[in-house]
Amino acid sequence: MRTSRIIICLSILLLFLIPSFSYGQQNNENRRAQLLKDIRSEDRRVRRKAAEDLGRLGDEQTIPALVSTLKDSDQFVSAAAALALGEIKDKRAIDPLIETLRSSNIETRGAAAVALGRIGDSRAITSLLPLLNDIEAYPRSSAISALGRIGDSSVINSLTNILIKDTDAQVRTAVAEALGRIGDKKAAEALIKALKDSNNYVRTASAVALGEIGGDTATVALIESLKDPDRLVRSAVAESLGRVQDIRAVRPLIEALGDPDQFVRTNAAYALGRLGDRQAVEPLMDAVHLDDPRVKNRAIDSLGTIGDARALPILIDSLQDKDRVARSSSAIALGKIGDKRSVEPLIRALVDPDSNTRRASVDALTKIADERAFESIANLIKNDNDPTVKSSAINSVAKLGGVRAIEPLMEIFQGKSLELRNQAAIALAQIRRPETVNAMLGLMPQVDLANINNLRPPLSLFFKEAGNEALDQLNIALKDSNVATRQQALLLSAILADSNSSPNLIAGLKDQSSEIRALAAFLLGRSRDLRSVNALREALSDQEASVRSRAGEALDLMGVQKYEPPKVISDATALAKVDGTDKTLIDNAISNNQLKQPPQPLPATPKTTLSPSLSANRTNRKSTINHNNN
Repeated sequence: MRTSRIIICLSILLLFLIPSFSYGQQNNENRRAQLLKDIRSEDRRVRRKAAEDLGRLGDEQTIPALVSTLKDSDQFVSAAAALALGEIKDKRAIDPLIETLRSSNIETRGAAAVALGRIGDSRAITSLLPLLNDIEAYPRSSAISALGRIGDSSVINSLTNILIKDTDAQVRTAVAEALGRIGDKKAAEALIKALKDSNNYVRTASAVALGEIGGDTATVALIESLKDPDRLVRSAVAESLGRVQDIRAVRPLIEALGDPDQFVRTNAAYALGRLGDRQAVEPLMDAVHLDDPRVKNRAIDSLGTIGDARALPILIDSLQDKDRVARSSSAIALGKIGDKRSVEPLIRALVDPDSNTRRASVDALTKIADERAFESIANLIKNDNDPTVKSSAINSVAKLGGVRAIEPLMEIFQGKSLELRNQAAIALAQIRRPETVNAMLGLMPQVDLANINNLRPPLSLFFKEAGNEALDQLNIALKDSNVATRQQALLLSAILADSNSSPNLIAGLKDQSSEIRALAAFLLGRSRDLRSVNALREALSDQEASVRSRAGEALDLMGVQKYEPPKVISDATALAKVDGTDKTLIDNAISNNQLKQPPQPLPATPKTTLSPSLSANRTNRKSTINHNNN
């Protein structure tokens, strides 16, 4: 009855989903058709909007229409078409865009250059170079940016000449940014000169570029520019000094922690962390006390990166800061330092109202790897409402607890979240202890096979991640002397539904226990594997009525005759056997569409099929785990 309800619900769901998917497809096609119509409108505003929307749509089928629109009489429409082709990034647009670079319209030339930069093909370099001498600033700066995106060092000399000589600040800024993208040290000298440019945006872009390029001369010039009168320049310089990784920058950056501008102080704290020099520890600790959240949080991050234990007291205090970002940053920093003196404060932070702080505390305790944290983290799996915290806790208990982690991780298998169940399966597989397979077996008495879809993915994932060792344990359990253990292993094998399950079930029909034989017949019927037909027919003669009954039900489910009528067969047919099953039987099943049916959910296992000792056996397994742990 329950199975029927499930099938009905799935059918109804498909009735809604399939039309919705078709509607979505049709809707996209209608949208594309309408835009292709609008791009030919007499209204230039409609054409421009259609070109912009086609770029956002990103459909390669619209490229011919956009290429045609490059010749539109309105320069803003043709520019929109060029930018749309740049968004789609199809190389078929390169030649038409190169041709468009010669347009008489300023907007069109500039947009074509931008589009070629987005596509990033070096074939465009030769055609972009003449635009560096364009009379208008927009096409020049667009061509410069495009050359920077393409990233070919052959244009360095051309760009550095423009950086020194061009009269337009926007163009010079574009050159500095392009040189930083290319990252060639040959550009350093020109960029150092540009640090003295009259325009602060040019100086800022040059400082960023020098941080990308690096080198001795770049470091000296950047240190001098920490005293630039403009705060944006000083801020960019501070960040760049962190990237050049030169110890000479440490003292100037420590001084910059006292800069009047907040962003300069923040970037100086960040750079000191990247440099990792311990002489910055105490100045950064002082910065944590500043009433400036940006600087404080960046200083906390840097203290963690440097990893000096002198910072422990202030970082532990910051776990109770009123700013939630400071609390989570402190937890992360303590995890990086890895000192066991922070374990108890981090355990207390596991109940912080901020989920980021709780998750950061779990991760920090995992890195420190102190078993004192196990119980508190395991409680988060049960009690925390945030899925990201639960996820971190799952990974943590597996690393901290070993065998102790099996029980809390197995409880997740009963939950509703497939993602968390899969994470728990992976975590259990990493423990790599025989007790994990025993726990899977102990789960079997609780299994309702009608709802097996909730359990099959994580169980399959566990055996995939755990490898051959776990499968070997399962095969050993199939031959265990204990009936309940064999029964559990048979159920688990059927749930996995892999290529090996049917042979195991067929072998179960020969088991000395009638309970195992009945269960094997029951499960084979639900598997609908025609390789088992002959074995099931033999089971119709079993001495136990329950086995005969289950074998008959199984054959009925497969839609095959219980007894093969005697007939005259040719020598060729007699030789045509596949895994003990007549080939003609399989051919008939294919023609009758039996093998094309989707796998059906297995109904609940009848209590009469299961051994009454299953629950007791599960209790024994749990006791064994606890005993081993003790």
